Amino acid sequence: VVESGVMDEPDDVVEPEDMRSSDVSNCDLQRVWWQGSFNHQYGSDLIWSPDMSAVANVTSIVYQGFSWAMLDPRTGDVSFNFNAENRGLALDESWQKFSMGVRGHDGQTTDRVTGEEIHTFSSYGTRWKMSRDGRRLLHLRREADVYLDVWDLESGEIIFQKVFKQIETSDHLLHSYLFDLSDDGSRIAFASPVTVLDMESSEEFKIVSYREAQDGSYTSHVPDLDGSTLVELEFSPGQQPRLHMIDERGLLTMLDDRYELVGDAPRGVFEVSSRVDPVLASPVAWSGDAQIQASVNTNGEVEVNSMVDSAFNVLDPPDYFPEEERLRGAFNAPVSIGISPDKQQVMVAYRQGLGMWSCNPVTYESQPNPISTLSLELPIQVNVRQTYTIPVRFDDSSEGYSTLARIYLNGNSVPFEVYDVSDDKIELYFHDRKTYEFEIEVFNVHGSLSSGTIRVDAQ
Repeated sequence: VVESGVMDEPDDVVEPEDMRSSDVSNCDLQRVWWQGSFNHQYGSDLIWSPDMSAVANVTSIVYQGFSWAMLDPRTGDVSFNFNAENRGLALDESWQKFSMGVRGHDGQTTDRVTGEEIHTFSSYGTRWKMSRDGRRLLHLRREADVYLDVWDLESGEIIFQKVFKQIETSDHLLHSYLFDLSDDGSRIAFASPVTVLDMESSEEFKIVSYREAQDGSYTSHVPDLDGSTLVELEFSPGQQPRLHMIDERGLLTMLDDRYELVGDAPRGVFEVSSRVDPVLASPVAWSGDAQIQASVNTNGEVEVNSMVDSAFNVLDPPDYFPEEERLRGAFNAPVSIGISPDKQQVMVAYRQGLGMWSCNPVTYESQPNPISTLSLELPIQVNVRQTYTIPVRFDDSSEGYSTLARIYLNGNSVPFEVYDVSDDKIELYFHDRKTYEFEIEVFNVHGSLSSGTIRVDAQ
């Protein structure tokens, strides 16, 4: 680890600008749609599907907990959404494996193609991330202390565990614990202080960031425990990932795969209120080939930079609500950025809203609902205090990535209950002696289908 010294310029091979294809860093980027919202997001994850037909938006909303939705990136229309008790949704690069909270406080990792349930875990008050190759999962959970577990998804075993001293009792401040993993899961990074663990050799590297002195020199700085002075910690994609850290003063420190300093840049950091205390936000995102980086400049604007030349774009500021308080010099702070796999579109979640920008006009063609012939085998009369496994049958002609079921009881969605139906069944529990009016909806990123109302007497 380099503790001090003069920064060297990255030695990347630069492609002549007139030979480069157009992308979000150098094209005439235009806003396609903008959806303002009074929901005050203080955290968000934007995840594009491989075929760019959908974007998963996982949000942390002030006073409302967590929710996630599937969006059509062409229009911003929501295919489905639901509230959740955690900010957990993790997918591999192909969207074949996914981890999410299901059945209340339980979480599971599922293979979408085979329908196999890879493993289950307690998901209460947790977050998690999956390596792009789907081999490993980082899982943050709260008990008496806070644990960061590294799961090997091939064996279903925990292969590493880090224990943090809990800094808050609220589950909603678990975002204060920063962590990430490289594309192949061979390296994990966490902040307490910033440490990188090589999972193959078991070597640990303590990382420093840098601050510029008044005379123009740089001094090393070890971020404080539990990420209290660190705002962002991310690996860039690729086989030789760089580690990027943004501290509370807005300094972005870039380290190469040998953890040597290769550059830094001032970034904007904004206060975004959570349920309990203000949260510092300064999102950073990359294209899949790591040739484009998007982050927030000191004016509070999302800046999309080429990592191979000097090209960059600044997104035009979105509409905002006039009563929104000024956040360190900028309205409506960005909290998450997602670049499309073809590098032609970028989606940004703000504290109050969501928008999409594109290099090219986006066309929309309506498609028929791919889910059809939904049928259930639900008994007319059941016994109370028993769990019933209900077969669900439907045809799905799309690559929906995941097919889920949502249950409505007496016209209201059952809170925090989303069922994975990749194995064509769900489980229902009847607690009281009364007549239940059920409606079951199956849905994926492209459409949904409802069963209609079904009455069941519980005795």
